[in-house]
Amino acid sequence: MSVYKYLKYLFFLLAVPLLLFITTNFTSPAQGINTAMIDQEIAKIAQNWDTTSTEEKAKLGLADMLLYSAKERLIQQPELAEQLYVNAQQIIENTNNLGNPAFYQFKSINKYNFYAIGTDKIAYLFLGENSSKTEPQTISLDSIHYPMVHHSFIKPALKPRPLWKASFTRADREGFVENFINSVGAKLTATPEFINTINYQAIHFKWLNVPIPDSPEQANVEAELRLYPESEKADWYINVEPQGDQNKATKVLYEVEFPIIANISKQTGNTSQDYLVYPAHSGALYINPSQSLSKPRKTLYPGETRWQGFVYYQGNHGFNFMVTDADGYAKTSAAQKADNQSIQLSWVHHPAKQGYPNSKFIMLGPNQTVNYTCRMVTFTGDWYEGAQVYRDWMLQQNFLGTGKPKKLSANPEAVEWAKKMIVSYRTFSPFGEEDLPDLLGYESNQVRQVYDFHQ
Repeated sequence: MSVYKYLKYLFFLLAVPLLLFITTNFTSPAQGINTAMIDQEIAKIAQNWDTTSTEEKAKLGLADMLLYSAKERLIQQPELAEQLYVNAQQIIENTNNLGNPAFYQFKSINKYNFYAIGTDKIAYLFLGENSSKTEPQTISLDSIHYPMVHHSFIKPALKPRPLWKASFTRADREGFVENFINSVGAKLTATPEFINTINYQAIHFKWLNVPIPDSPEQANVEAELRLYPESEKADWYINVEPQGDQNKATKVLYEVEFPIIANISKQTGNTSQDYLVYPAHSGALYINPSQSLSKPRKTLYPGETRWQGFVYYQGNHGFNFMVTDADGYAKTSAAQKADNQSIQLSWVHHPAKQGYPNSKFIMLGPNQTVNYTCRMVTFTGDWYEGAQVYRDWMLQQNFLGTGKPKKLSANPEAVEWAKKMIVSYRTFSPFGEEDLPDLLGYESNQVRQVYDFHQ
């Protein structure tokens, strides 16, 4: 047998074991985790939850959130799921206090940066993505989590999705055409900044000198999310400020949509029904909103939108997505389907000089143009408990300078019969007075149901 044949056989004898070794020891790391392993870690957190301190719960809440995000990514982004799982374990094993609210960040082995912030009652995960630079260029809201009940409200950002959107129109008002910028097309100009104060912890984002389409102008945009110790609430802020001489601008600010909460959905594995209460008139209840919200809804406040808060819940885990405005600034509540399994909620803000020179929208800093925040508050219950969140805030406000709302029983201007009234109901008939008795007979049953409910 020739030397060549000996070498060929020797090559196969060495190559096959080597390939087996590589296949066994260097397969994709994501193949090392599965749903059962993630559920086991979640169960450990739940088991130890009631016996830990508030600071420890804030830390475990971040780990819980990362585990749920990993679980959602197992099929489509397995390597990223592995990294979320590993970092959740590192948070659990970390003996250091991460604060309350807690904060944690890490870089994945590929192009992603994660920023997590939360208390034991509400937590957020942001995903930063870069194409070539080491710092993130886009930022997406990846998760909103209710740690104490181990519930996630939105699906992960498998691709970048906007956190805000701003529209601009012609300054000369010759024809109405909107040009848009958003947080995906605009690139971050600084690494997300974590802010630590006595009263709150925050994460701050900057997009500076963002080009306005079809014009030489630019705009600066800054956004911030604040969380508070041991609190279920989180406040959102945004500034959108066009740059340069606005009296010579060709495009001016028209609207700001913020924050955009996308991919709100039933939690995977949770079979409970989900609901959305849309704040038009006395409230519109959507059962299974990803299916029943057949077309987008946008209504103006003050106007058809009667109060400033969406209520979303699945089973008895929910959030109120509201605006803390006691002064009647114009805004639009917006709800729409994101896909066949999720919905999107947002608030559209209308600057005071909407569509005119010097139009700007500022929520942060000393030069505010509005005096409110966009707030998310988690709760346990259904639409009733969700409505109480907005009611509790409302009762503390001096609406339009008229003072705080007074309970009917304590209002000196109310007549005695009104104070003793249990239920009031107003009706009308579009068909004329001849149909009024039948209408009242039908609707009196609804009044009885309301009375029985409150009994």
